[in-house]
Amino acid sequence: MKIFWVQTASMIDIIVNQNIKKFEKLSYNKLIDELFFYGFASLFGLGKRYVNKSSEKIQIFSNVTNSKYIQTKWAQENNINYNENSWQREILAAQIEQFKPDVIYTNNPVLFNKQMKKYLPKAKLYALWNASPMQEMVDLSYFDVGLSFNEVYHQHLQKRGIKNVEYNSFYIDPEIKTRLEAMSLKKDIDIAFVGRYTPMFKDRNQFLLDVYKAFKNSYNIQYFLLTGARFKGLIPIIPWGLLKAYNKPVFLEDMFKVFNRSKIVLNTHSNITGSHKGNMRVFEALGSGSFMLSDHGVYPEHLEEGKDFVTYKSNKDMIEKINYYLKNDKEREEIALNGHKKIAQYYNTEIGSKNLEKIFGKYL
Repeated sequence: MKIFWVQTASMIDIIVNQNIKKFEKLSYNKLIDELFFYGFASLFGLGKRYVNKSSEKIQIFSNVTNSKYIQTKWAQENNINYNENSWQREILAAQIEQFKPDVIYTNNPVLFNKQMKKYLPKAKLYALWNASPMQEMVDLSYFDVGLSFNEVYHQHLQKRGIKNVEYNSFYIDPEIKTRLEAMSLKKDIDIAFVGRYTPMFKDRNQFLLDVYKAFKNSYNIQYFLLTGARFKGLIPIIPWGLLKAYNKPVFLEDMFKVFNRSKIVLNTHSNITGSHKGNMRVFEALGSGSFMLSDHGVYPEHLEEGKDFVTYKSNKDMIEKINYYLKNDKEREEIALNGHKKIAQYYNTEIGSKNLEKIFGKYL
């Protein structure tokens, strides 16, 4: 089975430019492998060991469609000419033509839309991963199957025209923990949060403020937030009281370094998910061997609250548990270790790839 992964990532070329000395030495395949090392496509069930290996039962071609740097690197290596005004579509088409996939799989229906599909070489099956809200009027009927970790998103996909939906969890490469440990980073952050800060996440915004007010004088709190900016882009759009805890957003290796440096990694889900939990941060935090404190709910199979991670039922409960676990290092570290073992056993990238093979095989 040949799976072509059409992937986008916010701020990807900014990330690349910040690491340009490292990335410019790498071939396209090596660069994609580097991104796989720190989550990225592996979160969606695409195991690194399958990439570009024709000897495997599953062959996967992965790209980052909105990265001009990465995509043009592939075009240059493959002697592909393209128009500067339509590089994204033309390079994507050339990649699909060369790989000749059975399945085109994407996490971005906005970029890979009905119009885009018309201009690209055809595949036998079109699949969409979704785990975020989208507009009511979006037409997704051109996809054959929709995948998500939550029944709520299944319903959203069906309402927008996808007849077939399948459960699919996030996955992670558990070797991330080993690579982080080799860096010997200090645990110099007591409480960390990495994620978006927007009006859409009212509950999240409030708990970040409550935590900061409760511990700003006693613990090192660091929030790495993707948010808007005011005053010509100089000041982030967050309460003035949070500015001392604010840091620019981090991604890939830098994000996992933050997790590794942190005694407690905070997590919360969008209200839209209801009682069922399991966002990508669950797998990134536990997969990196970090202690996670997350909102209460029903988590993916095998992950046990209180044993593999800890949950809170209210902001008051969260603050009490932060205080407790920062004072009980041994118990906190044992829970973090348990969480990583569970992820490594049940949600590693090899299992993710096999699950995709099973799902897509139903429709081919």
